[in-house]
Amino acid sequence: EVRRALLDHGVSDDRIKQVLHGIDTNRFAPESPAYSRAPRNRNDQRFVFGFLGRLSPEKAPEDIVELARRLPEARYLIGGVGPMERELRSKVKKLGLDHSVEFLGVQQDPLEFYGRIDALVIPSRVEGLPLVLLEAMALEIPALAAEVGHIGHVIESGMNGYSFKTTDLDALERCARTLLALSKEERRAMGQSARRMVVAHGHSVAASSDVARQLDRSHETLRRSWGEPAKASSLRVQSRSSSSVGAKASIDSSVFGSSQRMIWSMPWALKARMVSASCSGAP
Repeated sequence: EVRRALLDHGVSDDRIKQVLHGIDTNRFAPESPAYSRAPRNRNDQRFVFGFLGRLSPEKAPEDIVELARRLPEARYLIGGVGPMERELRSKVKKLGLDHSVEFLGVQQDPLEFYGRIDALVIPSRVEGLPLVLLEAMALEIPALAAEVGHIGHVIESGMNGYSFKTTDLDALERCARTLLALSKEERRAMGQSARRMVVAHGHSVAASSDVARQLDRSHETLRRSWGEPAKASSLRVQSRSSSSVGAKASIDSSVFGSSQRMIWSMPWALKARMVSASCSGAP
């Protein structure tokens, strides 16, 4: 949308550069020491779906409670706080789902949360490209995510996760049941495909930093050509800034110039093809 707006206002395409959301793909990796040390607390052998985000209308956390009602054989962990928390807790109690749904509150370290789940659910009504999605995919955790913002450019439904139309609870349920029906080997393969997507398409802090440095060099070249003094750069690249769920920043990269026109946090590639396994269509 930002690219289109710039083009519509007469900015030439060669002056627009994409800088992707970046996460620390070394820290958010299945074999990383930090993730390996994360407490699992998995005495309960049920499959665990997780939600991590602000408990507010745009994130639609009520959908995971509805999923718990439809699939009570699984467990559901809800990480985060927000204005809907009291309402959600009341609904869980009213539906008798206390044995299936657990509210975890603020998550200081998202790795601890990810270590306790088997799949991440993102039922949002509005999103850009959520860091929680990239983090889970980098950890080889399958995600079920609504097709909003740029999520559809990252998830190839049935290949590296599942996508569904936002507000379509039947589609979300189909996604969840389809994932539950997979063997452990099939879920592992899906998770590995998810990580490959994140790493191969530039969603790392290193890749984002490289692009931003290029922009900074171009910016300073222009300043020198105009005879202007160099100015301190002002754009930080962070792998995590979700203060709404209490997560601390895990890396804070170099600082870069930002006066050359660019787009922040947009996906690298469009989907290569339509995937017949999309939960929004036939199951």
